[in-house]
Amino acid sequence: MNSFGQELKKERELRGISLKEIADTTKINIRYLRALEEDNFDMLPGNFFIKSIIKAYAGYVGLDEEVILDHFHHTIQTKKEEIKEQPREEMPPIEVPRKFKLFLRTAGYFIIFITALVIIFILVKSKKSVSINEYTATTALLSPEDTHSLILESINPSDGMLLEMTFHQETWIEIFTDGNLYFTGLKQPGDQLFSTAENEFLIHIGNAGGFTYSINGIPGEPLGKPG
Repeated sequence: MNSFGQELKKERELRGISLKEIADTTKINIRYLRALEEDNFDMLPGNFFIKSIIKAYAGYVGLDEEVILDHFHHTIQTKKEEIKEQPREEMPPIEVPRKFKLFLRTAGYFIIFITALVIIFILVKSKKSVSINEYTATTALLSPEDTHSLILESINPSDGMLLEMTFHQETWIEIFTDGNLYFTGLKQPGDQLFSTAENEFLIHIGNAGGFTYSINGIPGEPLGKPG
């Protein structure tokens, strides 16, 4: 059984009419006329123009325009149904090589291992941060409310003052030089501290006997007993 396009071509050739003749008369591009006879409907313009092309073709060849249009619609509908009924080709299952499976499994274990290491690192780092914070808090607690204070004033401001301190026990200390805070915190046995001032030093000490000091090389008197 001939297709829609083949029937049109057959009727045209029976009447001895060329495609060029139809194209010249109807002003329809010969490419569209050839596509119509070859059932290449996708090459034709929109639905409205397809109908106009078919009617012009049928009218020139001498065929019933409405009958030809009905035949065309039936052809299009049949093609749509064939496409719907066409079974989908199921893709065969992809066979994964055993070596590749082993590689994926090993890669998975490696990723889990790395993730575990990262988590452990974060936990350890977090623990260290907590320890540092606890130490800072302890340091603050070691700053006693009942501290010993020492004021060292210069007899001759033009000479200046050099303070040297050596710590023998853990000692909390706060030093102001000429009214400005110079240092506050804990000093450990063996630590030393040096500072200069023009007029005076104001020193707050938590452990009065935990250190020795000198001003301009002259040893100072102890403030109290250790502890």
